[in-house]
Amino acid sequence: MFRMLKCTFSAALLCVGSVFADEEVKVSSFGSNAEDATKFFQKALDSGAKRVVVDRAGSPYIVRPLFVRSNTRVLFEEGVEVLAKAGEFRDRFDALFTLHGVTNVLMRGLGKGATLKMRIKDYQAAPYLRGEWRHAVNLLSVRNVMIDNLVLADSGGDGIYVGAKPSNVPCRNVVIRDCVCDNNNRQGISVISADGLLIERTVMKNTRGTAPRAGIDFEPNSAHQVLKRIVMRDCLTENNFGSGYEMYPASFDSRSEPVDITFENCRSVGDGYCGIKIARAGSVIPKYGYPSGTIRVKNCTFTATRGPNVHIANKPAGVWDVIFENCRFERTENDLSPNVRFVTDNRNFKPTDGVTFINSTVVRAKSEGWFVCSQMPWSPVDMENVKGEITLECGSAKKQLVLDEAWRKSVFKFDGVKYVLDNVAFNAGKIGRIVDNRPGESVALEPIIMRFLINARVYAAKPGPITFVPRLCRINKQSMEKAVFTVKDMKGKVVAKLSAAEETPSPRTFTAPEAGFYSITCDLLRNGVMFTACDAPIGFLPDPRFKINIYKSRGNLYFAHTEGTDESLFCGGTGEPATITLFYPSGREFGSWKNQALWGAKRIAPEDAEGLWRINIAQPSCFGWEDTMADRTGMPPDFFLSKEKYWFSSK
Repeated sequence: MFRMLKCTFSAALLCVGSVFADEEVKVSSFGSNAEDATKFFQKALDSGAKRVVVDRAGSPYIVRPLFVRSNTRVLFEEGVEVLAKAGEFRDRFDALFTLHGVTNVLMRGLGKGATLKMRIKDYQAAPYLRGEWRHAVNLLSVRNVMIDNLVLADSGGDGIYVGAKPSNVPCRNVVIRDCVCDNNNRQGISVISADGLLIERTVMKNTRGTAPRAGIDFEPNSAHQVLKRIVMRDCLTENNFGSGYEMYPASFDSRSEPVDITFENCRSVGDGYCGIKIARAGSVIPKYGYPSGTIRVKNCTFTATRGPNVHIANKPAGVWDVIFENCRFERTENDLSPNVRFVTDNRNFKPTDGVTFINSTVVRAKSEGWFVCSQMPWSPVDMENVKGEITLECGSAKKQLVLDEAWRKSVFKFDGVKYVLDNVAFNAGKIGRIVDNRPGESVALEPIIMRFLINARVYAAKPGPITFVPRLCRINKQSMEKAVFTVKDMKGKVVAKLSAAEETPSPRTFTAPEAGFYSITCDLLRNGVMFTACDAPIGFLPDPRFKINIYKSRGNLYFAHTEGTDESLFCGGTGEPATITLFYPSGREFGSWKNQALWGAKRIAPEDAEGLWRINIAQPSCFGWEDTMADRTGMPPDFFLSKEKYWFSSK
């Protein structure tokens, strides 16, 4: 396969070379302007010359957006710097160099290379509109193009974007070689649609800004785009905020051409989220069926990542065969996070499956927890196609693991019990009983930090003021100015908009025009908030995607069980463990999940005791610790943070 691909790319480059004549122009021959060289640079590109030499001018070429024509070699002399002009690139889609629908183009740095640089900090603040597309090099539906020996830095989007416009015409026969993509806003490289792509000896590092902030991201926009005949060889991702190598073909389905991506002799070092991520959207079940294809990872090393070395999510068996061959998954000393993590976070998905490990090695301080399988407990089948051999290295000790049926059953324990009950929405008209042991008095709430989205209900016993006290728990640097609390009545009418939470607890008050329930919602982006006090009964409802997402919190959640009703409680998360204990209203322990990374389920039967049940959340005794989730089915999923103020729901 590799031989065939190599020949294909070589043929493409021969095709590029065959159309170039000896005619050559230098950019400096068209004139110079130290403050704005755009018109001279563009004249050189538009001249029809087959060789456009960007010669050293003693200072950077300051330019506005530039466009490259077909059948052109753009040769940057050693040490040349092309720099985006300050105050320009106001359109979110402005790129430093755009190649749209062109064929037979070479952009090459000579000698030790050249630099194409933008102004990332400018684009991340006013007056610029927020965007993620101000790329250093923008490739749109091109054919036979090579980017060679260049540094692509500080863009407002990607160092290199490999996309499609029109969307059904992929980039074909593209080579990216010996490049460095450094400190870009979204990705080092984004690949949207490509048929024939070789990325070789290229570094993608220090990505910071707009998610997913990966070294490289393969993420098509529609089912009719393609990711095929793609090879990455001898590449490095390093110190990116997100993943090193990310594949997210969420838009693909059975109509899509099979995925064909190979990674060979690549490394991930110190990437923030994980080394390699292969995922589908957890909320999307394809209307037309699942896509197919193969992702091969051969002779690659993933080390010192903040999260797992490997993260595979929502990929049932048959959706892209994933093969790791002769790979190393390394955690640093005393790092207890898993090396490999599987996630399934949609109850309608089969478990993550269809992964083969061939002669691969896991390196970690302790043998426990190298693999975490974070599946929903209601999944109707077990994993069947995770297989292979792993050498587990812990210091000087080595152990051979065979990933067979016995091993699969040990990590994915489906007990055959049907836990799934119907999701029941909150209904203010079906509240059975409201408990307020200290009416009108503010009570302290459990120290639980909730992330992403707040969806609360608060009960006003009479018209008048209701006060709650939030505290912002900052997890990243996103601005919280727009994260206001919106209060609505049960008909959806806005009652109040209250300012965003601050890092010091500070009260927020609205006036209830009449007795009854009110919703309080807030989009925290990726930050968290702790409700420290409230003077009325307040309950929190899971979001369909994030559930009740709890961040690094020791404390209690409460829920009220009505005798005679059947419900299930789900606790756990997407691979980040916690220790969770469930208690009857009497205080007697009902059950416990120790170091629970896998979603766990407990059925609360109709005959179980009526009253306020308690869920205690504690730090795990091993592994890293961040997010834990909680959800309920069978009954409206109200969770409370106080045993003084709550209510009983009914279906």
